[in-house]
Amino acid sequence: MVLQDLDRDVLRQISQYLPEYALWKVHDIHPIFFESWMKARYSSVNFERSDKQMKRLWAHLREDYVAERVSRVRIQPWLIQPRNRTENLWNRFCLVLDPDHLKKQAERRLERRMRKDIDRVRSALGAMKRVEEYEITWNEERRYHRQLFDAFLQPVLRDWAHTLVTLSIKLPPELLSLLVRVNLPRLENLEVTFHMAGLQERDIHIALDGFIVFVHNTKDSLRSLSILSTCSSENLDLSRLFKLLKRFPRLCSVSLSIPFDGGHLSNPASFSSFLEMHRETLQRLSLNASRCTPVHTGKYDPDCINWIQRIMLSVHVPFPQLRSLELALRPLRAPLHILSDFLTKHCPTLESLILNDRILTFADVECILEPFESIQPEALTLKHLQFRVSYLSPELLFLLASRLPRLRSLSVYFTDVLRDQTRKRSSYKSEELRMFCRAMRQRRIDFRSWELRHIAIPPDPHNPRWLSTLEELLVECIPALSSVTELVSGS
Repeated sequence: MVLQDLDRDVLRQISQYLPEYALWKVHDIHPIFFESWMKARYSSVNFERSDKQMKRLWAHLREDYVAERVSRVRIQPWLIQPRNRTENLWNRFCLVLDPDHLKKQAERRLERRMRKDIDRVRSALGAMKRVEEYEITWNEERRYHRQLFDAFLQPVLRDWAHTLVTLSIKLPPELLSLLVRVNLPRLENLEVTFHMAGLQERDIHIALDGFIVFVHNTKDSLRSLSILSTCSSENLDLSRLFKLLKRFPRLCSVSLSIPFDGGHLSNPASFSSFLEMHRETLQRLSLNASRCTPVHTGKYDPDCINWIQRIMLSVHVPFPQLRSLELALRPLRAPLHILSDFLTKHCPTLESLILNDRILTFADVECILEPFESIQPEALTLKHLQFRVSYLSPELLFLLASRLPRLRSLSVYFTDVLRDQTRKRSSYKSEELRMFCRAMRQRRIDFRSWELRHIAIPPDPHNPRWLSTLEELLVECIPALSSVTELVSGS
């Protein structure tokens, strides 16, 4: 049988499991492989520099057979520099002779190069008719050309208004007002990162007012809203933003990520009220904290650090459809009873629980899982759990198996294994691992009814066999387990 005789659906299924480099090797053997390779190569494209290689790509993307396959575009406007050292030295020499004249000449030369880049990129973007995801981001650590943002923001959004489903933006604050005139009738997912640096409160309000008009224009389609802020936004307070935001009838996912001290949300009640407006539709809630040290120039209330606890405490009636919860356990030493009470209200509907930042003890995990103990096993809905502990032990795994017998996916960060929660660890890591394996095999019967299908665990950079050893052990001891994968930081 030759390849051409095989069913096209079979070939399509095979191509889904081939990496891009393998598809390249076989792309000219069959049209299905060619189509799969083109999709893998061009479904997502990045524009983040202007060099010869990128300019060749821009020209290639103007071809219809390439452009029609692009569904995701990411742009980080670049900084145009003098082409080479000779030009740079010549500019410096000329500036000494006639600063005013040559400064204008250099500006004209820069303007010409910028216009060429804009024309080339806009031509490539104009050929793309099926873009559903767009990200335009700003590197706040360097200067930027306003003209590039002007060219790649409002005009591009207008061109893709009827295909764009997901938009991610991080803009210089003075450019947020450009969004006022943008209308995206199909937009479902919006992620915005605010970086206000040392901007004064009045100017921040002006910038956010433009954003508020834009996001309200998406009220009939928006399903997911994610807001992030950077640590160096000195005078930013998002409380006013959430106070001014109205109800979005289809909104089912809300995510907020701010510096851990909560200074960017001085009044958590405004965010709680925003959640309350969406209680009937809310399915996913994420409250995360960046670890960098925030900068504040104005007044700061130390109680702001409890912003996550204050939001959870404000929920007196459970959100009836909440299925996914992601939380930063901040402050790190805060008692867990507030989280436990929140889970008591929502554990009948939760399908995914992700707990970040804090390294939990065995007693902490017991406290967190206690609300699930009162639910009958057949009524448990939680399918995915992620958290951090210092040690993985047989007792911890048995606790999970007994409290969450229907759990399907587990991601657990840990630095070492522990054979017994009640005994002191061996000073030799290899010896502790050997005793952990023995203890797990002795308790194998405890895991026979656990429905866990997948577990993700971190590697040991000092022991290349660590992951494979644990994989063999866990698959041996947990009958339902079919996949053990490497858990990388930040996943």
